[in-house]
Amino acid sequence: MEISYLLETYRKAGVDLSANFRDAPDHIAAELEFMYFLVFKEVEALENSDIERTFGFLEKQRAFLREHLGAWVFDFAGSIEEKSKTDFYKNLARATKTFVKQELDYLEEFHLAQAC
Repeated sequence: MEISYLLETYRKAGVDLSANFRDAPDHIAAELEFMYFLVFKEVEALENSDIERTFGFLEKQRAFLREHLGAWVFDFAGSIEEKSKTDFYKNLARATKTFVKQELDYLEEFHLAQAC
């Protein structure tokens, strides 16, 4: 995914990177923060009984995971887990893979249920 496409994906969801953000827009911290934002907005919409917005944020999560983050994060985290010399980074890599896998599974099940 090109950086310009990624920035547009962020903007369409209502996110702009801070001028203080020093990493690349495709840095894993930015992408996981974006997922946090989408989940937060989903919960916020659900609490407000705005089902249409809730579904919209669920679909944004699913698309972002399928089309981008989920396409590379498993290899990335696996490499960190394999090469890291500290338990902290090994566990962080495992937690990242677990989170993304669970979200992908949940969002795919949800999407399939909506299609029926």
